[in-house]
Order: sequence, then C-alpha cells, then structure tokens
Amino acid sequence: METEDLSEGKIIALIGGMGPESSLRLHSEILQQTPKFKTLKTDQDHIDLIHFSLSQGLEDRTQFLLNKTEKNPADVVYKTLVGLHQLSLYLHKKIIAAVVCNTFHAPPIFDHLKKLFLESNFQHITLLNLIEEVASYLRENFKNDTKIGILSTTGERTFHIYKSALEPLGFQVIQTNEEQQKELHRIIYELKVSLKINDSILEVFDKIIHYFKDMGVEALLLGCTEISLVAEKIDWNGKKIDPLQIIAGRLITRAIEK
Repeated sequence: METEDLSEGKIIALIGGMGPESSLRLHSEILQQTPKFKTLKTDQDHIDLIHFSLSQGLEDRTQFLLNKTEKNPADVVYKTLVGLHQLSLYLHKKIIAAVVCNTFHAPPIFDHLKKLFLESNFQHITLLNLIEEVASYLRENFKNDTKIGILSTTGERTFHIYKSALEPLGFQVIQTNEEQQKELHRIIYELKVSLKINDSILEVFDKIIHYFKDMGVEALLLGCTEISLVAEKIDWNGKKIDPLQIIAGRLITRAIEK
C-alpha cells in the first residue's frame, strides 16, 4: 500500500548520460560542494544520490529539435521518473531530480516531460528546471543589465532557451553568429567523444571569445555541459557561469531543507 508519509530523508537523482562525462562531473560537484552546506564527519553524513546515465535509447536533443528524428528524448526520461516514483515509495524517501543537459530544456522536450510528469502526479518527486535555476541564481548574484555571452549547442541557440529566460530579467544576451555556431556545435560533439582539447578546438573558442569581447560581453555562460568540462581551458578573464556548479548547489539545498 502506498503511503503519503515519506519521512526518511531525501535522495538526489541525476538523469544524465547526455553526455555521460558531464553528469559524472555533476555527481562529483555535488560531493565537493556538500561540505559548504552541512557538516560531514562520516560517509553517512553525505546526501543519498542516484545517478542514471541514459546514453542508449535516448535520442540526441538537437537532432530532435531540428526535426531530424521523431523520438522525443523526454519519453525515455519520463520512464525513469516512473521508476523513481516507485523507488521513492519503497524507500520512503522524497526525490529531488534534475536532467543534466541544457538543450533538453528546450520547450518541445522539457514541456512535454513536464506535462507527463504533472499528469502522473508524482507528488514525492521534485523535478528542477536547470534553466530556471540558473536564471534564478543570476538574478540573485549579477547586475540585471549584465551582458552575457552564451556558448551552447545549435539546439539551445535555435530555441533561445537561455535568451528567453534571461532577457525578461533585464540581462543582455549575446549569441554566436551563424558561422561561429556551426563550428561550436561541431567541436561540442568532438568533446562528447574524446573530451580532449586540441589546437583546432581552442581556435574555435578563441574566435568566439574575441567576438564576445568586441560585443562587450561581461560574463560567459557555459550553456552546454560538455563545455563545462573544459571550462578551465577557455581563455576568458571575465566571469564564467557554469550551470553544473549552480544546479549542484540547488540540488543540495533542496535535499537538506526540512
């Protein structure tokens, strides 16, 4: 019999694999940030965490957004949420979940997942929206007229995911031009495979950074999780906004609050 009294703590659930290394990075980021939020003396003081790496069977987000495949990636993630719902009831724990992919949060994908989620009444799961959490963080920590340059996939750029979230808050969003975006998208997929930065990849980043500087960009938003993995290699002296670092803190906060 299902019970409404889930009082034995909370579990963080990472729905990743898009690509696999980036959700592993978020897992590590949560472990590293946890001591900032609570005292750790033993293994038992850490927050329970489940990490799904859903590489197989989950369609490429940009391919779907550009109508190159008909399978909505949200459907696979929804099945995972169904399993998490059953797990929450079995373990008597609430679950704080996030999908570890910026492009996944484009309306044709994330809104479909949200619709399925709400219809299923998974009342013991809180599903965070990565883009909304980043926007909230920026509203709290940056001047609202800050000029922000976005590095992202073509799917994110085409659907203006961050632009739509940040401009209503007063931020000025600068995107790559068409030629730059083609090259940026190409190297993102190179990084998904190898995670090795070579001179040709650095050259693409350098050209975009030069363009952003000419446009007066003050902060760089790493709008693809693969870019977060190589952030330290990008030659940018201003502020770098890493959504993986932000969502890590938000997940921890939700998991430890009473």
